[in-house]
Amino acid sequence: MKSVAKFAKQYVVSHTTFTHPLIEQWDTLVIDENLKLLFDAKLTVSTAKNAANRIICLGDILNPYQPEHSNQEVVEYLVNNTSDYDTFEKLIYTLSGRWVVIIKISDEIRLYHDAAGLKPAFYSKDKTDNIVIASQPALLAELGFCQKNMTQYNEFGQLNHSNSWPIHVLPYNNVTQLIPNHYLDLENIKATRFWPQKKVDVVSVASTTEKLAENLKGTIKALTIRKSCTMSITGGYDSRTLLSCALNSVDNINFFTVVSDYSPSYDVDVPRLISSKYQLRHQFIYKATVNKSEQANIATLSSNVGGMYYDRSMKNIYAFASAIGENTHLPGSISEIARCYYYPYGPHLLNFTAKKLAKLSGFKNNPYAIKGLSIWLNNLPKNLPYYILDLLYWEQRLGVWASCGLTFREGVIDQIPPMNNREYMELSLSMPMQRRLPPHKLTRDIISLQDPSLVDIHFNGESGSTFFDKHLSIKQLKNFITRVIKKLPLKIFV
Repeated sequence: MKSVAKFAKQYVVSHTTFTHPLIEQWDTLVIDENLKLLFDAKLTVSTAKNAANRIICLGDILNPYQPEHSNQEVVEYLVNNTSDYDTFEKLIYTLSGRWVVIIKISDEIRLYHDAAGLKPAFYSKDKTDNIVIASQPALLAELGFCQKNMTQYNEFGQLNHSNSWPIHVLPYNNVTQLIPNHYLDLENIKATRFWPQKKVDVVSVASTTEKLAENLKGTIKALTIRKSCTMSITGGYDSRTLLSCALNSVDNINFFTVVSDYSPSYDVDVPRLISSKYQLRHQFIYKATVNKSEQANIATLSSNVGGMYYDRSMKNIYAFASAIGENTHLPGSISEIARCYYYPYGPHLLNFTAKKLAKLSGFKNNPYAIKGLSIWLNNLPKNLPYYILDLLYWEQRLGVWASCGLTFREGVIDQIPPMNNREYMELSLSMPMQRRLPPHKLTRDIISLQDPSLVDIHFNGESGSTFFDKHLSIKQLKNFITRVIKKLPLKIFV
């Protein structure tokens, strides 16, 4: 087995001209005057310009409503139809993929990334106070632009934490991550929030559900036109939703299920049933013991993301790789945006503090998470149009954990989540909350539009048409009653 290259498919943007053995074979592109882009040859880069604008796109950018368009055609469309930054932000609203875009209009240069920030950007300053940007802080450290704070890193590892570091906190000195829904001004080295401004009005539940399905089907079609694709099948909602919107493209997709030591029985039974029903090209991949060569490669992948990713799935990377090969995997990441990830038992009645958000997101009493979430809370819009926990899921769970995981894996496999589309995500959040809470009527409706029989197959081992399916689970009901009691004046119990 070949060793994994350090920082495969990564990039650096810098004013400073420098040499380093790591980037000797990397390509170079001049952005503006002394500002240069250096990137690994395996990273897809598309450029376009006219008299007024210039765009450089790193990664894969797709238009679900023109699925036949290539990367280059999408970038050229953006250049030729952008009059100002407001227009540009409207144009990227419906675009899918995993990408970073550097755009110059007149004398201003900005960096935007995909809806969930799954193609990450971290920035700092060089010795002359000019900006330097990279796909990972570990890359900035490797090139000498910053240092890792090992004291903080080791201390964090001993605390309660989720599967990655939290939002706005890094074990690197003077490095900041560009959070989703923000752009970065490359001249002033300033990140500015551009979304959300106001809530999207839902004309009707039915038409919005159809729009969500249309968006997802278009993205999947665009991916299968460009690439040889694979999808996972499990007993869950994510893979079922993707499969339903890929039914017209299944001839161009291979399917697989990874079976590990913690796989529940329904993640075997349901894939077997579904693959037989649709005659899919499907295989089970059984996780084998990781050998020494694979262990070394996993260590390199981990160091590529600064050791900031702790997900238990890390050890399964080569099981996935054996199924995916040179194809592109279409994972179900993002889907929980339609399923109230941080509040599955209904909205919370109490006011949120950074400590409360840390607990809800898996960082109970973690001072680093509390610090980062305090920053996040203080910078939220005054009149937030969407529920705070949905935005936390978007900007921390996706922008930090998911982006770190995708970067960890991209040294071995190629992945593009089809749901990573701002229109898809915002329309999901704009639907009535009750349709997103269990039993996840919105998700079931998207699936039913494609094939109603798909929702007759139970999700995640549920027992079928029960009280839980049609109303509230007992746990939800108890949770709701507890919150109401806490809100009542104490004197009524005296």
